[in-house]
Amino acid sequence: TTMQDDSGSNSIYQFTPKFQSSTKNNPLCGITSSAWWQMVRSRAGQIEWFTYAPRLLVISILSFINALLAWLEHCMYEQQIQ
Repeated sequence: TTMQDDSGSNSIYQFTPKFQSSTKNNPLCGITSSAWWQMVRSRAGQIEWFTYAPRLLVISILSFINALLAWLEHCMYEQQIQ
């Protein structure tokens, strides 16, 4: 069964936005930019863009830093890995 909330949308669960700007202990803080953008594109219709804008921005910035660090590690340790 579905429930109708105050905005008129039908949903199975009633969600209350919480912790919109929280990134503490978020596993996505370790994602690289290519994986992050792939996930964002595939789930774009399910993301509440305005509600979670601060969190999305922080994770986006961190994803670029993680991609840079992953590239540096690859350059520095490629010989040891192979």
